[in-house]
Amino acid sequence: MDFYKGKKVLITGNTGYKGAWLTKMLLSLGAEVSGISIGYEENSLYERLTKARIETYFTDIADFDKTKEYIRQIKPEIVFHLAAQAYVDVSINNPLKTYQTNVVGLANILECVRASNTIRSVVVVTSDKCYENNGDGTVYREEDSLGAADPYSTSKACQELVAQSYYKTYLSKLEIGLATARASNVIGGGDFNTKRLLPYVIDCFLGKKQPELRNISAVRPWQNILDVLYGYLLLGEKLNNDNKYCLPFNFGPHEASFISVGAIVEMLSGYFENATYVSIPIKHFAEANILKLDSTRAKHMLGWFPLLSLEDTVQQTAEFHKEIYAGKDADAVCDFYINKYMRGR
Repeated sequence: MDFYKGKKVLITGNTGYKGAWLTKMLLSLGAEVSGISIGYEENSLYERLTKARIETYFTDIADFDKTKEYIRQIKPEIVFHLAAQAYVDVSINNPLKTYQTNVVGLANILECVRASNTIRSVVVVTSDKCYENNGDGTVYREEDSLGAADPYSTSKACQELVAQSYYKTYLSKLEIGLATARASNVIGGGDFNTKRLLPYVIDCFLGKKQPELRNISAVRPWQNILDVLYGYLLLGEKLNNDNKYCLPFNFGPHEASFISVGAIVEMLSGYFENATYVSIPIKHFAEANILKLDSTRAKHMLGWFPLLSLEDTVQQTAEFHKEIYAGKDADAVCDFYINKYMRGR
């Protein structure tokens, strides 16, 4: 992907899990990368990646004046907007903060974009949760209805509308390309947040402890982080070269990547010596309906497809964490998997 060589790229939320990996990928492609973020979590991938400590401006994107000033200083050509309040449970406890960050924050970013004379394309990362999930097994296409119940999902549906509004009213006239990217939750190496399932399980396996699993029969989509980020990169290039539309793009996993919690933990346990887990029964558990994405638009317009199988993803996730646990440099481990992935493309 020679397109990104020498390009000035801004990543909002560069200190998050996706943001740290996207930073490494862009640096490997020769881009000049800057970031805007509210901070970073202790023991995160960003904290471990000393060579990914790009110039980062720390502020809340809900603060318009600071955000505008930082973007004015950075003068980016391409923006990947990842910054968000990304947890459903946090949104339920603090809906106002979720809307301020996800909805007002996006409006702030796009207001800065329309005032810029350098930005040519913007990729806004939303979520598959922006769809109105009817629970009927529908495979969702980009034209399907938006809708949500909890504050997080609602904020993602709102982001879609804010993005469309800014493009139709302002950015189309300025010839700035914009699109939204909808993907499922991602997995892979480098996620150290043990509040999430696989990092918790891996932490237990490495520490010779038995993870306690609830809802092992719950089926989830398990999507490789590099596959999703590669889609974002293709989209950023497409928008830069063709800015005559504003479209959402689905980036969904293989059909075979929809398996139960118990099944993926069983797969993962095969990469750790004497790994066992305990299933804790849950009474009156109502299984959430599975939401599947149709990625035809991304395949046809971008040439994107999920490269890695679930087996590949689980293996790489286990090997990544075992190498970090053994003391290997996080930058070197990330570079190895990025180079391997790009060669496969």
